Amino acid sequence: MLGATEDGRGVEQETTESVLKALGCSLQKVAEGDYQVTLPSWRLDLEREIDLIEEIARVYGYNRFANTLPGFSGMVNEVGDARKDTVVRQTLLGLGWNEALSGTFCSATDAVTFAPQPGQAVAMGNPLNEEAGMLRPSLLPGMLTMLAHNLNRNVSDVQLFEKGTVFSGNPERVDERPSLSLGASGSVWNGPELPAHAIDFYDLKGTLEEILEKFAARAFYFDTFAAGAGLIPPWLHPGRSARAVLDGLTVAWFGQLHPAEAQQRKLRQTVYLGEIYLDRIYRLPLRNPIAPELSRYQPVERDFSFIFPDAVRWQSIAEALQNLRIAELTRFTPREIFRAAQALPPGHYSILVRVTFQALERTLREEELLSYSQAVIAALESLGGRQRA
Repeated sequence: MLGATEDGRGVEQETTESVLKALGCSLQKVAEGDYQVTLPSWRLDLEREIDLIEEIARVYGYNRFANTLPGFSGMVNEVGDARKDTVVRQTLLGLGWNEALSGTFCSATDAVTFAPQPGQAVAMGNPLNEEAGMLRPSLLPGMLTMLAHNLNRNVSDVQLFEKGTVFSGNPERVDERPSLSLGASGSVWNGPELPAHAIDFYDLKGTLEEILEKFAARAFYFDTFAAGAGLIPPWLHPGRSARAVLDGLTVAWFGQLHPAEAQQRKLRQTVYLGEIYLDRIYRLPLRNPIAPELSRYQPVERDFSFIFPDAVRWQSIAEALQNLRIAELTRFTPREIFRAAQALPPGHYSILVRVTFQALERTLREEELLSYSQAVIAALESLGGRQRA
């Protein structure tokens, strides 16, 4: 709807006639203000009455019509996962990752290598070329291409993430789901007070922890598999990879790129990759951050040095301490990990855990601290740990 003209007179009859004749139309007056219009043969774009009205308004000048806003009585609905997308993107940008964008297609070889499930990649009916004959079942082929593009042009420090849609199914029924890929190589800068260090497996693991902790899950852990288990994706190094599990569902695989795949792509630097299945994570609500009241009373720190078998991971230690349900136990962190064949039994390691106790409304008494310490020691011993002298 164009609305009224600025002069208030509207588009007059003489103006309409002159415009249509100038466009090559022939007019036959049927009644006052009504015309039968014969279109010129070269104006194939004029098919309906509205087309003629648009042409008259264009020649008359859109700037000569008064500004009007269309009527709207509804409301704007936000996309269901928009807030979750924003939280994930802002988290990655805040950690120093750079967002990138790759193509939607990949080769048949990449589809076989990177598909989460075999036989689920969708072939294109009329592909552009051999390297773009499949709808991507994963974001990783595009991520590797972008990493190689940077590394081959002397950009040695790269941290990229891509959020996009991946496809599975068959040509008759294509399923789409959101996914997130991470790719990094080189060094990462830690700020003015700390030197840069080479990106490793734990940088990727820490990034995943930051993302997954934004969602309210009942259980969350990482685990690994033996090289011969047949569960590790073929694009991952079997000894330097892991998966993330959220409420019993595998939500991510990450680790070092398999050496054979790196050699095939002529990547000389060590490359770390990760793929996160956002459709599974987005089933969970976002965690609402709560700022607790700060205590005015002095915190008390206690160090516990234990020897554990290699099979006991930090995740088990953390869960054991959390399950104590001691309100005054406000923090626990691993401070040192020690491995030495001369001082420890084979297949064991020593860890120093620093625990912080603090009450909100009082100063802790010595007998309370002794009771809490004994509970911590009992919890760690239940995992097979032995306290060092």
